[in-house]
Amino acid sequence: PDYQLQLEWVYGYRGIDCHSNLFATKAGELVYFAGCIAVVYSAETKTQKHYCEHTAEIKSLALHPNKEIVATGQGEKSGEVMRQAHIRVWHTLTLQTLHVVGKKTFMSPIICLDFSQSLNHLVSIENNMNHVMCVWNFRTGKRVAKCNTTHHHQATKIICVRFALKNPNILVTGGKNHLTWWEIKEEKGRIEETMKADYQRNIQPKYVTCMHYSSKEDLITGDSNGTVYVWPKEGNTISYLIKHAHDAPVMSVYLQEDMMITSARDDNVFAWSWGKNVKYLGSLKIPTSEGGVCQTAVIGNILYMGTLHGSILQTEILTGHSNAIQAVTVGIKPTDGKNHLFLTAGFDGAMHVFDALEKKCLVRHYFQKTVIRCIDICPPKNLIALSTKNCEVIVLHISMQGNPCTVREEASPLHLRFSPCGNKLALACTNNIIYVVQLRLTDGQKEMHIARILKGHTSKVTGLDWSAHKVIDRHYILRSSSGTGEYMVWNTESGQQVQNSLFLKTSTWISETCTTGFEKKGRLVTECKNLSSFFFSKYNLILAVGTESGKILMFRHPCLTSRAECNTYGFGNGTAALRFIAGGERLVMAGGTDCLLTQWKLT
Repeated sequence: PDYQLQLEWVYGYRGIDCHSNLFATKAGELVYFAGCIAVVYSAETKTQKHYCEHTAEIKSLALHPNKEIVATGQGEKSGEVMRQAHIRVWHTLTLQTLHVVGKKTFMSPIICLDFSQSLNHLVSIENNMNHVMCVWNFRTGKRVAKCNTTHHHQATKIICVRFALKNPNILVTGGKNHLTWWEIKEEKGRIEETMKADYQRNIQPKYVTCMHYSSKEDLITGDSNGTVYVWPKEGNTISYLIKHAHDAPVMSVYLQEDMMITSARDDNVFAWSWGKNVKYLGSLKIPTSEGGVCQTAVIGNILYMGTLHGSILQTEILTGHSNAIQAVTVGIKPTDGKNHLFLTAGFDGAMHVFDALEKKCLVRHYFQKTVIRCIDICPPKNLIALSTKNCEVIVLHISMQGNPCTVREEASPLHLRFSPCGNKLALACTNNIIYVVQLRLTDGQKEMHIARILKGHTSKVTGLDWSAHKVIDRHYILRSSSGTGEYMVWNTESGQQVQNSLFLKTSTWISETCTTGFEKKGRLVTECKNLSSFFFSKYNLILAVGTESGKILMFRHPCLTSRAECNTYGFGNGTAALRFIAGGERLVMAGGTDCLLTQWKLT
């Protein structure tokens, strides 16, 4: 096609299962990651730069003492050479890759990274049984030393690692039942344990969750008991403590001149005076829906907080999801009449309304203990439908006012689509059956019942599309596709398949999510098992196709030749949903399990 995709925006941040992943650079920008993409965000200009060289999910991040260079460590995908774990060292201003470390060396994802204050050392820890720790000269890529921080018979997990502030040969690691100091023996190629934490009469926590060095080389640790301990320079006994500073595990400790900032899972961020006596200064309460603050960074007088549920809080919110995103839809009508709003929902139970032009979240609604699999919107009747993992389908007003209407299916819906008039809702479930639900609105009350059951597919249904116009007996027809290439058209009034070839070839559809059809040939047919999502832009006749490996394929539409060429993009671990917005000028992609939500601009 004539159009190209350019990555425009990454929504949210990976907070739910990663540590030490939000830093402020020398240029006054924030660096963090989501999925396979590292983001450099300027709060001043509200712009993003994207480092897109990783081939699998980023699991760790470290900022060099010069505050311009960062290291990002990725996971690995079993059996895929191109997705092996490694570390990339790059510059936050130019996005230039400076060094690649550990390629074909790591066997597991890199979960911890840190730079030494002097020399050119970079430490990494793998997420395997022995939590292998390696020290590298990151400029040459040579491994300096290596050791196992734990052993398979120990119930230990490493969460954080730090170089000593002024001695590049001293390391400290923290984790489950673990706080240990190490010394690098470069001439032997080994890292040797020197001492363990001595808690004396104090309570030893189950987890050491975070650590930070003061300018005087005191080590500050936060733990799962909500306590903050201070360990003096070169010592393994406690010199000061704030017992139960938080009512939940401490997730981050940050020092800003004479002030210490701590955050935890209890929705509180506390400020403490830092000196001979540590005194409580004040607190900030964040919304419970954010799940707590897992990392903080300071630029000037502004505090930025990365939350467990995928947001970065400041005066405004950059909001994302904290679990898999499989639901994206468009159709919300903003007050200016432009179609630039879109709605997402995920396994974290959060539903967001985003503005693609302003690149921010306008509304966030949280469904407690709900795993949302798919979502659709009906503009004519201002309704939203969503399906949950426990086989429920919920229909509610777009304002979130009034009582929702619920129906339970025999299996969990994978796809749902409102008919153009909004009177019917088609549900494709995990049992390969399509259910047609009749909707009725009377006096503001919503009623639902299953009107038809459509059986015929022998494998997972991959797409549902309603006809744009009433066809048979002045009713809309429905088409569906499956993972094995099946293509069926249904009369939803009778529940029977439509066999009339004229209807099959000439009907127009309000969406293009089916993975097979008369207008799809070539790679769209031969690779149908690897294709996960489709969406069509009627404005520029482009078909966007998502693959299970995280790629976006851009075809001209209709695609009527087996030799059709396409443009290929992508950075995620998968593509769960695609939607064109803003009159076909932009494309939104939900990455699925890696929580990645990206926005692309057609150029």
